[in-house]
Amino acid sequence: NRITIQNSKGTVTKEYDIATLPKAEIDAKLVNATTVVVEYTIKVTNNGEQELKNIEIADKIPEQTTFVSIDDAQNSGTTILENDTVIGLKWIVTVPAKESIEVKFTVKVNENATGTISNAAIVNGKESNEEKTSIINAKKSSKIIERNNVEVKDGLEVAKLGDKIKYTITATNTGDVSGKTTIEDTVPVGTELIESSVTDNGKITTTTDNRKQISWNVELGANESIERTFIVEVKDISGKIENVATVGGVPT
Repeated sequence: NRITIQNSKGTVTKEYDIATLPKAEIDAKLVNATTVVVEYTIKVTNNGEQELKNIEIADKIPEQTTFVSIDDAQNSGTTILENDTVIGLKWIVTVPAKESIEVKFTVKVNENATGTISNAAIVNGKESNEEKTSIINAKKSSKIIERNNVEVKDGLEVAKLGDKIKYTITATNTGDVSGKTTIEDTVPVGTELIESSVTDNGKITTTTDNRKQISWNVELGANESIERTFIVEVKDISGKIENVATVGGVPT
């Protein structure tokens, strides 16, 4: 399976095998402006000594998604319509002895979709293992701490030398199955990481431009949210302090 996530912060494409739970991590602030495209691959293997003909493969369009395209090497795929809407797909294929064939289709996740998108194909009347895609939303916040009378300008807190800023990254699994992901953040230019503030088994490394980067490998249960935090001290106020965290490679 392949998931492609597109929004104003760019495009991220990730591949998943059967052993890895596919998941879409989305910045909570960009959910409504994000397009998530999922490509499903159905593989049929013939372990026998004779060619298999007229093998029927069928699949429904998963709930909370809309059909985009169908693809297969034998050009045998057809769509099943209801009120001019594609609700299912069917292929009639030939599988040579000791070989496999693959058919694919692509759907777009509907706006405001949450939870888990499930899909199971049917090959000659036998249902395949169910594939589940968990949607993980992410958001980040920051707050100046350890100083009274914080100045606010244009809705933003104004940092001063010596201020300590606490960053909080929240990841939420809106699905009904657990999933693993990685949270990463690089310390903003003009600040210095307070390493003792990094907890929950966060790993600290140094980037090529000599900035500290923190990463956490996390597992979220169904409908679970987790927070990861760190604190920096302001060392330079000559420019704007900006920070971008990533969850599963997707910027927040």
